[in-house]
Amino acid sequence: IHEVRMRFEVLKRDAVVTYLEGLIGGEEEPQALKTRLDEALAQLDADFAFVGECNVGGEFMAPEKIERLKAIAQRTWTRTLDDTLGLSMDEMRRRTGDEPKPPVVESVLADKPWHVIPHEINLDSSKYEAAGFRTPTGKIELYSTRFEQMGYAPLPYYEEPPESPISTPEVAADYPLVLTTGQRIPYFFNSEHRQLARLRKARPEPLVEIHPETAAQYGIANGDWMWVETRRGRMKQKAKLTEGIDRRVIAAEHGWWFPDEPAPDYGVWRSNANLLTDNQPPYDPAMGTYQLRALLCRVAKADGR
Repeated sequence: IHEVRMRFEVLKRDAVVTYLEGLIGGEEEPQALKTRLDEALAQLDADFAFVGECNVGGEFMAPEKIERLKAIAQRTWTRTLDDTLGLSMDEMRRRTGDEPKPPVVESVLADKPWHVIPHEINLDSSKYEAAGFRTPTGKIELYSTRFEQMGYAPLPYYEEPPESPISTPEVAADYPLVLTTGQRIPYFFNSEHRQLARLRKARPEPLVEIHPETAAQYGIANGDWMWVETRRGRMKQKAKLTEGIDRRVIAAEHGWWFPDEPAPDYGVWRSNANLLTDNQPPYDPAMGTYQLRALLCRVAKADGR
């Protein structure tokens, strides 16, 4: 990511050089050149911010994000320096030796074989071969014999949630969307770390994912504050439009509070997904938990933060 950042810096400087050359040439109006420069710099900033977000990683990358990465990868820059200079012996050993000599036009997202650093993993499985695993059978159990002993299903099975369009159609009539509150944020751990400025800068506001077609139905644009409401309460977060979610589903982030707002509440009652849930029955018979996900909800555009 540090090398990619440098490449984007080069492209931004190229944009400034093109602007200055245009001013010197005098063939275009200065204001038109300035407008084009501002647009180019803004797009480069937005593209690198997106690449940086993707670099953090996650459990899933939506198809539209993959396509945007492919589009960004079409950008090129010109490398004029020998990229073997200053490398250690270990780094040189990873090189193939047949790389083209500069100047070379490369993708800003060029991923090269020698960027991959192998890591050896030595797992000692002998103790498991001798004594087995800590299960009744001594094996890795896909069929849970402990669950079976306690009277629970030994294999996974599907059961309709207690609140859903199928289980409670009368609720779905007023709350037609399905809400999940399990969105993870790589910069925070549950409700922790929002008071750390560097992490908060990476995610300054709470985001709720919604499909573009669903958002359009409710007059919500990307970046709008929007209400998410269940039978238990409501809260608002900023809309993040994505085609990587089902049109019937809303995915909200949890754990939000705002250390920049007055004590003692710190804005906890504004964007906290706990306002949409409760700890009342029915409870899961095996785990004892209450329903935190797959709740029924409705949405609306909010006036602002």
